[in-house]
Amino acid sequence: MCADAGVVATGYVDHAHGTMIETGEGGHVTEVVLRPQLSVASPTMVDAALTLHGAAHRVCCIASSVNFPVHHQPRMQAVAA
Repeated sequence: MCADAGVVATGYVDHAHGTMIETGEGGHVTEVVLRPQLSVASPTMVDAALTLHGAAHRVCCIASSVNFPVHHQPRMQAVAA
């Protein structure tokens, strides 16, 4: 999505966190929080990257396939070349 919109991603890392409840027969995940950190090539791309992040979540096949909420706390930053 970024490439199609002209947003140049220069780095990506995510510090995801999940919560699981143990039951007598195993357990199950109750929620996941994704904390993606995306670096882009220019300060003018930061707002577009945030907007695209929301769009990507809406079409994410993984997030739409699980039976627990997937929350996002994205952080976008421009990195000087």
